Amino acid sequence: MDEMVDRFADLILTVTSGRQTKSEEHSFHDFTIFKEGVTL
Repeated sequence: MDEMVDRFADLILTVTSGRQTKSEEHSFHDFTIFKEGVTL
């Protein structure tokens, strides 16, 4: 479990330092956590 937490923390730091996410690499820039109704 500790290894998984460390890997996740490293990923967060890498992305916040500028690495693109998979969605960004594929030109998807919309992000919705909770969708209620229409989202554009």
